[in-house]
Amino acid sequence: MTSINNKSRCIKLQIQYGSDLYELLLSSKDNKIQVEQVLNEIEKLTKIPKCHQTLIYKGQRLDHKPNENLEDLYIFNNSKLILSKTQRSSHDQCDYLNLSSQKQQNNTDLIGFTPEPNKNYE
Repeated sequence: MTSINNKSRCIKLQIQYGSDLYELLLSSKDNKIQVEQVLNEIEKLTKIPKCHQTLIYKGQRLDHKPNENLEDLYIFNNSKLILSKTQRSSHDQCDYLNLSSQKQQNNTDLIGFTPEPNKNYE
């Protein structure tokens, strides 16, 4: 990590997504940069929602550890992280948001129809 001044730290990360290579420059005033901050910056840069990101560093999934500090995971300046996009999220929060928005849309479509028990609809 590189020091900007006495109170803040800065780190440069390389993010590989397919054949594309991005560089992130992150800083923190309290000297602790968390995985969540990396995921947020990747979302801004690539337009991939956090819930569809799989982020890997040396075989460990980082997207499952959003509250971990990069330094505690031995991620330092110029570290290279691998990003892949998942079609289906394994994060409960994203699934909940997707389901609730689908439910709101579906509720408007199903108004007025109540299936009768033991009746065959063909």
